[in-house]
Amino acid sequence: MPVPAAEADARGSEPMTLILGSPRSGTTLLRLALACHPQMVVPPEAGFAVWLAERFAERIDSGENDAVAPFVDAVVSSRKFEHWRMDRSRVLAAVSDTFGGGYAAVIRAIYREYASLTGKPWAGLGDKNNFHITQLHWLDRVYPGAKIIHLVRDPRDVYCSRREVAALPAGVYSPAFGESAAAFADQWVAENLGVHLRFGLQGRYHRVEYADLVSDPRSSLQGICRHLELPYDEVMLDYPRINRTAALEPAELLPWKQRTLEDPDVSRVGRYRADLGERDARQIWERCRPFFTETRSRFDGGFGGVLDGSEAG
Repeated sequence: MPVPAAEADARGSEPMTLILGSPRSGTTLLRLALACHPQMVVPPEAGFAVWLAERFAERIDSGENDAVAPFVDAVVSSRKFEHWRMDRSRVLAAVSDTFGGGYAAVIRAIYREYASLTGKPWAGLGDKNNFHITQLHWLDRVYPGAKIIHLVRDPRDVYCSRREVAALPAGVYSPAFGESAAAFADQWVAENLGVHLRFGLQGRYHRVEYADLVSDPRSSLQGICRHLELPYDEVMLDYPRINRTAALEPAELLPWKQRTLEDPDVSRVGRYRADLGERDARQIWERCRPFFTETRSRFDGGFGGVLDGSEAG
């Protein structure tokens, strides 16, 4: 449905929405659901904005004209940017039009150009890149004031999913998994606790539990829409069919994202009980306990039965 002009104008500078979560936590599912909303655009993952910040942010913020061409070339050649289907001329035009506004404005203009290509030029803008959870110090520089949606999945189930992906034939974009249960757990708690400590007490933060997202997607998505001040739209629930017909997720990534073509499978919540040995399950739980202890002290009651400490094995 069309966006009223006044609302569209307001969206021109509103904060972006960032989906944060450890890899294999369901962040692609959430990206697709939001991308189906008529008033949201969330491109396929392509991390150029943060990848290039160290090289170009200061130069662009200081107005170095000589930075434009190399920056545009770096964007266009960035890993996965080809999935945005934007040629160099479009990127150059977007950058040139906003260059004097600094790095964050230039990045936003590239996202806005992508939104135009999708037919939603004034939709709200979002981003999903799993590696952002390890680059929190850059996010406010690149996406000032961004609204944070933090998707959290039982780490034991996340580990099972990573092992499943690691067993697939390797491809150009295949994620590299294969760490031990202990190393995974230490990384998981550092990533997710980092998000909570940095954003968790701010009004722009909203936590979503994967178990809720797949068991009651309507309620979860309604809560997200309230957080983003968007009207809820049932089309978000239809993301698997839309993904199948409109290829919202690039084909090159589907070998390990086949489930984005299917309705959510609630039977995969708690899959670790069948797929993970007791020793690894207990080790992961014990090492991840600081996250649950910290979030329970700051928030409202933890994760219920799925992550109850009595189920550590």
